[in-house]
Parts: sequence; C-alpha cells; structure tokens
Amino acid sequence: MIVGKTNTPEFALLAEVRNRLGEPGANPWNLDCTCGGSSGGAAVAVAAGLGQLAVGTDSGGSIRVPAAYTGVFGLKPAYQRIPTIQRWRAAPGRSHNGPLARTVRDAALLMQALAGFDLRDPESRLEPIADFLDLTPTTISGARVAVSLGGGAQMDPEAIRLLDEVADLLRGLGCEVLEDDPPFPSEGDELEPGVWGYSGDHYAAAESLAPGFWEQHADDLTDYARMIYEAGRRALAWQYRLLLRRNQAYREQMTVWFRSYDFLLTPIAGTAPAQAGVYEERAFPFLAPFNTAQNPAAAVPAGFHSDGLPLAIQIVGRRGDDLGVLRLSAAIEAVRPWAHHWPTLAEGKAGPLQKRLTEKEGQKE
Repeated sequence: MIVGKTNTPEFALLAEVRNRLGEPGANPWNLDCTCGGSSGGAAVAVAAGLGQLAVGTDSGGSIRVPAAYTGVFGLKPAYQRIPTIQRWRAAPGRSHNGPLARTVRDAALLMQALAGFDLRDPESRLEPIADFLDLTPTTISGARVAVSLGGGAQMDPEAIRLLDEVADLLRGLGCEVLEDDPPFPSEGDELEPGVWGYSGDHYAAAESLAPGFWEQHADDLTDYARMIYEAGRRALAWQYRLLLRRNQAYREQMTVWFRSYDFLLTPIAGTAPAQAGVYEERAFPFLAPFNTAQNPAAAVPAGFHSDGLPLAIQIVGRRGDDLGVLRLSAAIEAVRPWAHHWPTLAEGKAGPLQKRLTEKEGQKE
C-alpha cells in the first residue's frame, strides 16, 4: 500500500528540497538545516516515523545524501537492479531506483519485492539475486576493504574520525582494511561551457511528458531548473556521445580497480547539512562516480556529530554485488545499531511503528 508521495526539488535537480510548492524541506533532527535531496521528502518520512519504507532515485547521490543527513539507511542498487518503468526519467545510464528504510533488513525486504527483470525495461536483465534477506555475513571475514578520503573534498574532522571508527570495526569483524583511492573521473561533465552533459536528457524527459514543454512551461521553472533546461535545448548529440563513451571507459576502469577489493569505505559528505533553503555548491565527490560506474552503494548511519545531526559512511560494492553491500551494512548495524534513535519531533508521535522498532533494537543491545 502506498501511503503517500513526498517532496523533492524540481525535476530532482538539487541536493536539497526547494521548489515553488511551499517551504524548503527541513531536517527532522534540526529544522534549520536541509534534509538533503533529491529524495529528501522520502528520507524525512522514514526518519520521522511517517512510514517504514520509501523509494528514491539516485543519479548523483539523491538517495544517499538525504539518508545520511536524516539518519536512515539508503541503498543505491546496481544499475537497473530495480527496473525503470516510470514514464519520466532524466538520467538514463546513471539513475538508480532504490530503498530508504530504518533498518538494512527493511531495505532488503523492499529490494526483494522490487528487484528483477521486467520486459518494460530491457536493461534490467541482471544476474538475479535469489534472496536479498539472506543477510548472514558469511563473506565478511576476510573481505578486502579499501578506505578512501580521496576526491579532493574538505572533510569535517568528526566525519574523518567516524570513518576511522568504522574501519576499526571492520577490522574487528575480520576484514582486511587498506587505504587506497579508486579512480575518479578526470574530466568534468560539460559538453561545452555552460552546457551540463546531462541537460539534454532532462530536456528530452520533459518533452516526453509534455510536448512543447519549453514553450508552455519555461516561465514556470525554478531558477536552478530553468538554467539546465535552457542548456538542454543547445546540447549536441555528438558531444553527448563522446561523454557516454567516456563513461563506459570509466565504468571498465572501476571494474578493474575492484578486482583488488570487495568493498570500498568512504564518507558521504565532507561537511554538515547547510541551512534549509540556502543552496550551496556542495561537493560530494564520493557519490556521482558510482552512478557512472553503476556500482551498488549504501549510506549507512554510523553516529552523530557534536551538533546533534546524524553522520553516515558509504559502502560501495563491486558491480552487481548488491547483496554483499547489504550484508556488510547489516554487519555494521549489528555492532552500531541506529533504528532506535529518533529526532525529538518524532518522539511519542510515531505510534506503533516507533515502539516496535525501538523495542527490537533494545532487545539486540
């Protein structure tokens, strides 16, 4: 049963929730801060106990950023693990459908229901995973895990300390943990100055929804969306093809790098969430590369900042190894459970759902 639809930035184009519908999306842990985006409303609903499960989309961090900012688990599965059959899709090749949930098991339950081949999406023909709920960490001990602070991001010292703690936790679980940086794209995503590489995808998606979109709705767009859609009208196919070719080469480069490792451990964001409604050019260098490379990646809650906001780390797996990412995330959750933590505004208001989850986590401890 679908409980409801949640808020998002216009056409999923920001790492926060801001549009013309109303007030900016706020973080339930601190209403002055952003909840992240683009699937910010979905993450807030789960974090505040309005629902147990939510579905987001991620073409550059849109599941993982709001999951990290609101203290819930978010999984960007391998590309097309969950088929894409929705009509609007602005990022073919990079956009992943995935779950947001309070626990890893709940996310796996949603994967069990949604993953698999669908004739309406020929790209969803991945090697099937029989049971996403098989979370027994049978392959965790002995796994090789790379830890990276690369990518050029300015990191909050508390986020670095958290990463070190999780690395020590994995060593305690029998993992071999080594410092190493994966390859990062060496070129930007512009086709030419002022034309974002994927703006043409967005423009095409809008036209498929409403032919004559620009002529009818250009003046309705928010400032950030109008800039991209205007650029999309100038995007040249031959330049876009070069970008796709580069992406394919990068995908193979990442596949080769992962031959030496089972998992990669990274931060999600280098700094705390910004003030709600105040957009900043924020660097998330560890997120978009794994959309291009099509690897599964999860935002795993792992603690709290001294300012009271949640902190998370990212687990990335080899292409197709969604189950491995879920298992390693579950192993971290078993040592550092998080589902019993609730923002103050949700305390006493989430009803039976909150009580059940809190009791379950209390029994584990």
